[in-house]
Amino acid sequence: MVGGRHRSAATAFVSPIGNGWRGVFGNFSTPDDRATIVMACGDKAADDLVVNLRAQSRNKGARKRDERRARFARIATQTAVQAAEQAGCKAPPGQEINRVPNVPPLISMTPRGKATGTCTGINAPVLESVADPLAPMEDCFVLDEKGEPSFRLAAYYGPFVQHGRVDTSVRGGTFTTPAGSSDGLYWTSVSCPKQGGTAFYTAETLRTSGTFTQPDAAAQQAGLTHFVRRSAQAHGCSLRLAAAEGVGREQR
Repeated sequence: MVGGRHRSAATAFVSPIGNGWRGVFGNFSTPDDRATIVMACGDKAADDLVVNLRAQSRNKGARKRDERRARFARIATQTAVQAAEQAGCKAPPGQEINRVPNVPPLISMTPRGKATGTCTGINAPVLESVADPLAPMEDCFVLDEKGEPSFRLAAYYGPFVQHGRVDTSVRGGTFTTPAGSSDGLYWTSVSCPKQGGTAFYTAETLRTSGTFTQPDAAAQQAGLTHFVRRSAQAHGCSLRLAAAEGVGREQR
C-alpha cells in the first residue's frame, strides 16, 4: 500500500519522484496527492526509514498539477531528510527538486510495442510511468485492446517487499513462498543485496466495479518475466527468478 491505500483497484498507480530520491507518488482516483520516501539508513531493508505524506489541493489543470506535484515532492523530501536526521540516519539525500517526472493520466494508453518506461518489452497496450532505478516500487498496467485494465505488473524493493505481500492479501490469504500463483495472481522474487536483500514482483488481476478482471495465465506469466528482467537489471538485482513452490498460499 502507499499512503495507507491498498493497490488492488484499477485506479491505483505509482510513479517515481525522481531527482535522485528513493520515492514514489501514489496516484489514485482522488483529489489528493500521496508520496512515499525511503531513506536508506543501512545495508538492510529493515534499516530503512520510510516517510509517507498526503496532501490535498483545490488547484486544477495539468500545469497547476505539475507545479503542485513538484512543490509536494520538495516538502516530502525535506520532511524525510529531517526525520532521518532526528533518527541518526546518514542516508544520502537526492537532488534539489525543480521538476518531477510526468505522471501519466489513468486514461492515457501507450500503444502495443511503444512502451519506453516501466512497461518496456510488454507486447500489449499499457499504462506506464518513467522507469527510475531508485524507485522503491514500480507499476505497469497491461490493458486489453479496448484500453480497459487487464492486470498489473508490480515491483517492490527494500522495505516495500513486505508491503507487496500485504497488498496481495486482500484476496484472502498471505503469500509466503518466493514464487507461485493463485487466484489470478502470479509472483516471484530475486536476490537483490543492493536493495536491501530481496525484490518481489507480481502480476495480478485488478478490481473494477467490485470484481476482479479475468485472469490470463499466458499473458500474465510472459509479462511478469519481461517486467522482472527489465526492473531487476535496472535496480542492480539478480536476474535469476525464484522457482515456483506450489501455490504458496497460507489460508486464514
